[in-house]
Amino acid sequence: MTEIAFARPEVFVALSLLAAFPIAWVVGRRRTLRHARSLSRTARPASGLVPGLVVMTAFALAIMAAAQPTWGTHSVPVLRTGADVVFVLDVSRSMNAEDVPPSRLSAARSAVVSAMQRGGANRVGLVVFGGTAHQQFPLTTDASAASLVVDRLESGSVFVSGGSVLWAALDLARGSFDPESEAGRLVVLITDGDNLGDDPIAAAARLEAEDISLLVAGVGTAAGARIPIFNQQGTEQEYLADGSGPIISRLNEQLLVDVANAGGGRYLGNSIESLPGAVASRVTALETARLAETPAEVPVERFGGFSLAAAVLLSLVVLGAALPVLFGQRRRTTGLVLAVLAAASVVAACARPSYELNEDGLEAFRAGDYEAAIEAFSAAAAEDPADAELALNLALAYHAAERYGDAGQAAERASRSTNRDVRLAALKALGHHRFAQQDYVSALAAFHDALILDPNDEMARHDYGVTWSILNPPPAPPDSPTPPPAQSPAAETPTPGGGEPGTPGPGDPTPQPTTTPPADPGAPSPGPGSSESEIETRIAQIDQEVRSIEDEAGEALTAEQALRILELNAERNRLSSLLESGQDSSDPADR
Repeated sequence: MTEIAFARPEVFVALSLLAAFPIAWVVGRRRTLRHARSLSRTARPASGLVPGLVVMTAFALAIMAAAQPTWGTHSVPVLRTGADVVFVLDVSRSMNAEDVPPSRLSAARSAVVSAMQRGGANRVGLVVFGGTAHQQFPLTTDASAASLVVDRLESGSVFVSGGSVLWAALDLARGSFDPESEAGRLVVLITDGDNLGDDPIAAAARLEAEDISLLVAGVGTAAGARIPIFNQQGTEQEYLADGSGPIISRLNEQLLVDVANAGGGRYLGNSIESLPGAVASRVTALETARLAETPAEVPVERFGGFSLAAAVLLSLVVLGAALPVLFGQRRRTTGLVLAVLAAASVVAACARPSYELNEDGLEAFRAGDYEAAIEAFSAAAAEDPADAELALNLALAYHAAERYGDAGQAAERASRSTNRDVRLAALKALGHHRFAQQDYVSALAAFHDALILDPNDEMARHDYGVTWSILNPPPAPPDSPTPPPAQSPAAETPTPGGGEPGTPGPGDPTPQPTTTPPADPGAPSPGPGSSESEIETRIAQIDQEVRSIEDEAGEALTAEQALRILELNAERNRLSSLLESGQDSSDPADR
């Protein structure tokens, strides 16, 4: 059952006034009887008990409304307007050349990150290419996560067989857009133009045929530079060379101009620093559409029902008191009308300025006018600083406006609420604000506190796992396998069944990173081709392990336990998708 909370519990002190009602009724009743008997021995006036009880009930309901009860939550959609932008970034080895400091790829990464963050409300996607092309991530409104991925790109992020396949990258970018969307579409190509492969001109023309805008940015200089080669630890070892000596990579501006012209686009030159401004200007000119984000959960205020019930009861009492006045019984109703007016004043107190301001803020938030929402929520919070829900609403508006520092401060205030639901929502929001600021340590702490409050919160688990993986990346593999002790380099090839654990034998496929480790060493998780019973058995094992971890943790999960549950849930989702799709043989990670 959802916890009931009150924004202003101090108003319950007014309930003590209810004790005065029966006392006043008894005193008034005796006085009325004495007066009636002085006039007639047979007169017996109406007791007034029913109207008195109605007034007491209305007064209690009014106090309940003034306390502002909340329970349950409702979704507030965050709607943005913008265009769809797909960045196509060259990550071939020539992008390691250092004629643009610190390197072509580093300068390109910085420019792309700035363009993504400056784009604000636009959806962004990324395609990288070298010897092959690969969609790094599809269109997303999460600019912070997208920027993080771009920051971690290195040359050779895709298989490098020499040269670049720009045509394939442009076709991938063209297929990234939603054909049903009304948003403007823009492809931004960043490359040095060195050995772009077969027919990039035709691929650019296909963009123009589908009304997709194109911007091309060059990286490098006409003088060029040698291409350094790095090992997996990032240490420069030598320069790429052929039979005639070191290879010099030069910016091929003429080809980039031709690609831009073929796509009906614009070549920006080789001043990579101008890319963010050029992208922002082009986006402004594009047609925009409403882009929906994940809705925010906010508590539901319930005082309206109590206020309405109190008003109805008071109206009935006033009506019942007014009718006898028409027949001359004015004095008998004077006290009752005064009581009605006193109770009505409590109901009127419910219509506080903070409520009206909060409603204005919610309306502006739903319309995507976040600055207006911030203004309204700030005014509401100033009217009622103790209301944690107003602080939470303000934090959500700040986040939507990308004012993450202000959002964090508001969320911290909301996290001190005595309402468990509000505190949980505030902690999760605080984690998102800190994550957006790339303060992953603080974000992890906020998600950790949320998990302590509710160990079963799936969103907090997921966010904790993502942040944990960023702070604890897997170690890079060594350049070559290290021979085990007492084994000479000449005997590196293990015999079938021999060798060190984890070392592939002859003919084994190259090990691929896995999302989750198997529960038991040596017992691989079922995959495509496994029987339905094998998959169901593994799912049951996962469920049992999750329950065991939760039972062992009690109310507070450790970081390792939370991460393990995340890994198990990811594996379970993968296995469930195999069952639902008839064991589709494609890799879920490629979808």
